[in-house]
Amino acid sequence: RLHDEGIGPFEVLEMRLLIEPEACALAARRMTQAQLDELGEVLAEMARSEHTPSMEQYDRRFHTTIARATENGAIESTVAWLWELRDHAELNKMFHARIIEEGIYPVLDDHKAIYAALVERNAEQARDLMKHHLENATAAAATYFSDQDA
Repeated sequence: RLHDEGIGPFEVLEMRLLIEPEACALAARRMTQAQLDELGEVLAEMARSEHTPSMEQYDRRFHTTIARATENGAIESTVAWLWELRDHAELNKMFHARIIEEGIYPVLDDHKAIYAALVERNAEQARDLMKHHLENATAAAATYFSDQDA
């Protein structure tokens, strides 16, 4: 269910920062080999589509696959809802359209590092890397918009 009540992109990123690092740590302990294989395939598609708009769909799949691997329906639903807001709520849609127009895409190396930590089943490292990834995404977006205001 998508309720667009003026929730902005930085609010979505902040909420993701609260949820996804812990979800990633939980997934590191619970992921099946099939889920790791699926995540590896998603990562390969991200690499093939790097620096193109289609990379966005694989970014979403990467994060929602991790959420699903937590085996916690509340986490999976919340992460999916946050991506729905990101992709469809008006403020977020405009934000991401501008980001893509500027050629700002997900950072592949961050995703590779997260995947490696998950493969190693290293929950602490997975948590730290996801936190770092989302902080970087937030900082990159904030820098872009502060540059536009200058």
